Amino acid sequence: MPGIGACNETIMTYLHSCDALLLDGTFWREDEMQVMIGSDATASSMGHLPVGGPNGSLELIASLPIAHKIYTHINNTNPMLVEGSPEHSLVKAAGVEIGWDGLELTL
Repeated sequence: MPGIGACNETIMTYLHSCDALLLDGTFWREDEMQVMIGSDATASSMGHLPVGGPNGSLELIASLPIAHKIYTHINNTNPMLVEGSPEHSLVKAAGVEIGWDGLELTL
């Protein structure tokens, strides 16, 4: 789901049976583009569910029993890309990987 804009009960039901989840990690915050570059666009207006926050994807997937949870499609403004940042630490503490170029996954 590299381009998910929202999550609902139907999607969550399917996620419980996944062996791997490749998930949209484009933005950390809903207003990331506004804060970082002064754009009028929000994450949701661009079709992306933010990673962070009380309704973010990290909170939704952290407890799922999926062996491989990996964020992909990460925008260069997303602070989780910065090793040692609070956002990076939150993702890693939740047992979620941050995808990288050349990542290979064997199921």
